[in-house]
Amino acid sequence: MGSEVKRDFGVLRENPDLRDVPDEELNWLLENSQSGKLEIGQALPESFSPNDHLIFVLDGTLEEAEAAAGNYKSLKNYGKGDILGRLPFSKEDSTPPRLQASSAAKLLAFPRSLFPSLTSQCPQLTEALVQLMVTRSRTFSPNSLLADKMATLGKLTAGLTHELNHPITAIQRDNAELGRILLKDNLVKLLVIEADLGEGEKTKLEEAIARWSQSARPSSMTASEIQKTEKTWSRQLADWGAKTSEDAAEAFTDHSIDPEEMRQWVEKIDRDKLDSWLDVLACILQARALASNIDRAVSRVSGLIRRVKTFSHFDRAPVRTKLDLLSGIEDSLALLQHRIKASGVEVALSHPDSPALVEGIAGELSQVWTNLIVNALDAIEKSPSPRLRIEILQGKAHTAVKISDNGPGIPSELQSRIFQPFFTTKAAGVGTGMGLDLIRQIVERHGGAISLDSRPGETTFEIQLPLS
Repeated sequence: MGSEVKRDFGVLRENPDLRDVPDEELNWLLENSQSGKLEIGQALPESFSPNDHLIFVLDGTLEEAEAAAGNYKSLKNYGKGDILGRLPFSKEDSTPPRLQASSAAKLLAFPRSLFPSLTSQCPQLTEALVQLMVTRSRTFSPNSLLADKMATLGKLTAGLTHELNHPITAIQRDNAELGRILLKDNLVKLLVIEADLGEGEKTKLEEAIARWSQSARPSSMTASEIQKTEKTWSRQLADWGAKTSEDAAEAFTDHSIDPEEMRQWVEKIDRDKLDSWLDVLACILQARALASNIDRAVSRVSGLIRRVKTFSHFDRAPVRTKLDLLSGIEDSLALLQHRIKASGVEVALSHPDSPALVEGIAGELSQVWTNLIVNALDAIEKSPSPRLRIEILQGKAHTAVKISDNGPGIPSELQSRIFQPFFTTKAAGVGTGMGLDLIRQIVERHGGAISLDSRPGETTFEIQLPLS
């Protein structure tokens, strides 16, 4: 047996679908098959037609595509160890899809004409291939249904975002103009003039107002603390001679202004002008704060729309691009933020020292992160101190993403079945059992692997993906 044949045998021997097949049957398969190599971008030749051959990917990757609007739409990817094409006893005779090498590939093709010899001489290999056919048929419908649903979701999202973008753009434009007007400082100059100050003091007051506009009360202040501070400000302003002080008290509280600093300015204001001066100052501070709040809110809505579009990328042809894992995980967390807050979950997300870039399909990897995070949230729903930890660990050739929770764990006797189609640990009617199986398929299509480590109090799913 030559060195290249030995390598090919080794690939077949390592294939989990063929683990129970005797060596002699695998050797028979090699002797009766033809091998071939494809350069990147090269289409599968007619002599390797998947309708007439059982094909084993020995190295590299193949991409399955269909014609769409003059281009080719990527449907699926096959990597080292994958088996495709015609299977024994299969009755399907459809038009073969276009297959091309997405990286330099080596293939092994077993001809359909030798299937009778295969079934008579290699019973265990035949049994393994029939089991593979059963698995294919069992997962085809759920996968197709998911793809159809995601395509519909993508189209709905595209229409919704198109409709939302117009009012959001208008809000952004008008708010930017409002901000420009507020920052022209005409009102501030009027306020300074009304104070009847010297030139040096006028400059100091302008600087103080600019500083107050940028400051804010601590986010940790409770509602009762805010109310108490506002009442204190109202009493202080009344002591200084102000007759109407509610708006000023609220504004000064919101901007965490130092009462002693404000007293120094108030003492320089004519008492007849004090109320109007305080009202204008409060108006400036509140208007600038509202404009800033609107800008942040619109940015959040825009970001949410972008994340939903990324999540539902199935409305377009899947395209492999360089992706930042941290960005994708942050998008999934943002989409689930309402549930995370409602459940009081403590989230710890590690940030790698440098961008963790992988080559993949954005929408598919979004499915992986979102489904695993949802599973973790389900597991810790009844925990008194729910915690979710996500780590991104970079190696030389791979990046690992670990998603951990402090839930009750998965019983050891069930862990070997967790990635099987239709198997679920959730209550009847809650889970379909397809989530983790689909995640596994997506990860493997990206050349990666997923594993589970679970014990009471800590469950971790680890996804290994090759670096870009």
